[in-house]
Amino acid sequence: MEMKKRRCNDVLNLVSIKRIILKSMTIEMRHKMENTISILENLKRETQKDESEIISMAFKTGLKHLWRELILGKYLRGKVSRDEAIETVGIDWVELAERQKKAMMEDLESALKK
Repeated sequence: MEMKKRRCNDVLNLVSIKRIILKSMTIEMRHKMENTISILENLKRETQKDESEIISMAFKTGLKHLWRELILGKYLRGKVSRDEAIETVGIDWVELAERQKKAMMEDLESALKK
């Protein structure tokens, strides 16, 4: 019973914090935050995981994404070898980055000819 009461208080505190934050934001910021909260609530419902676990997973996923983008950017600029990029992020990501760069260069070349 005590655990349930504490969890209820935690939820009430979280709701209060969300309301305070939303009041201090611009309309655009508020819309983005409400969208984020909506996504978080949908993930909670769909995955049956608590908010802190979902936020932790999102943080880890975001860090992995940022790290992958950093390595691929370095590879495409010639600061990291292809082998090192493959070892770090995997062959699929490296090949995708190569295809995207090739397509972009073809688009750029085509635009410059016009």
